[in-house]
Amino acid sequence: MKLMRGKLLEMLRRKNEGWTTYQVRKVAGISIRRVNQVWASYQTTGQIPELSVFRGTLQSFHEMTKGIL
Repeated sequence: MKLMRGKLLEMLRRKNEGWTTYQVRKVAGISIRRVNQVWASYQTTGQIPELSVFRGTLQSFHEMTKGIL
């Protein structure tokens, strides 16, 4: 399922409240791995991750792989 901005904000809010990754995953309808990826990005930058127009992927990931491909 796509990770839209509303679900992203809700996910981060619940993680800040102390919910487990599994509980957040069930509410957002995404994988545990994806929750952990977004949470790690949020923790390192302190900002809400920007989502790409394509499939809810993080823009920073696309920017990093541009040079490789």
